[in-house]
Amino acid sequence: MDTVTLQCRYDLEGEQLYTVKWYKGSKEFFRFIPKELPNTQVFPLPGIDVDLSKSNSNEVVLRHVQPDVTGRYKCEVSSDSPNFYTMMVSGYLYVIDTPEDDPIVFVETDFPEIGYTIRGNCTSPPSFPPANITWFINGKKVIQR
Repeated sequence: MDTVTLQCRYDLEGEQLYTVKWYKGSKEFFRFIPKELPNTQVFPLPGIDVDLSKSNSNEVVLRHVQPDVTGRYKCEVSSDSPNFYTMMVSGYLYVIDTPEDDPIVFVETDFPEIGYTIRGNCTSPPSFPPANITWFINGKKVIQR
């Protein structure tokens, strides 16, 4: 379980900040409004755990990030009155979960003769996305049947 920091960089060109909103897909999960107290607000969303002590107008910190948090995130920034200019930018977050141990390899024989068919098995611990296993013999990729 790791922490992820999402950053939203913007230049209001002299305008005052009204609000910064964060979305996963179409669901808002964090809002920053500098003129309100408290100036942060979190909206419950499964899998999203916002660290309020580290989140602000430019970044939101997510704790205990799991692969199901993978998705499109959007940051929406609005300037204050009278203009209320609004801009939204999005990006995709991929959360991967690497295997904690090495794969386990089993080969039927240690010293096959030339032309001999060997059988083997390689098992990788759980990961997301699933591990892609490729076999090589003497540096050449094996075509599996």
